[in-house]
Amino acid sequence: MAQEIDFKQDFNDYEEAWKFLKKSVKHEDYVGVSIGYYRRDSSYIDRIDGKAWVKLYSYDLPRAMYEKWQWVVEWRVAKCKCQHPREDIKSTTCYYDKKIGDNDEALTILNQMHNHLVQLLRKTRQLEDLKEQQKKQLFLLDYDDQQIVKLQNEIERRKSEYLRLRDEYNKQIS
Repeated sequence: MAQEIDFKQDFNDYEEAWKFLKKSVKHEDYVGVSIGYYRRDSSYIDRIDGKAWVKLYSYDLPRAMYEKWQWVVEWRVAKCKCQHPREDIKSTTCYYDKKIGDNDEALTILNQMHNHLVQLLRKTRQLEDLKEQQKKQLFLLDYDDQQIVKLQNEIERRKSEYLRLRDEYNKQIS
């Protein structure tokens, strides 16, 4: 039972860190939608599957707008199926951050920032738990003090690393 609670708490830490990170870096969720079909008789052949993609429509929408108006995209796919009855019409969606785009280095830094935030939340929670336990104890133990100092040093190290990564991320985006 205790292990389940840890898994739930870890997931909550993960989600909380991601929400905080999105707010702090002003993350803009966008969706790229492409509607089209594969043509086999084209002079241009795709190297992956030997087919050519014919794009009929493409959109770049904010994610909130896409989720609200997704039925319009589905309707457009149905309309294209009626206009091209012999073709296998497909729609593809791609979720991305508008600021980052294809910048893999910025995405890597963002993931590292997220990992440091999650660890920071966990260590802070551990420190609070240790202080609570220390208040409940009748005698003060040197071991507890050493653990507290060790956790405080770890928290400071994580904070400084997070701030360094945030500056590096801002340089990548600018």
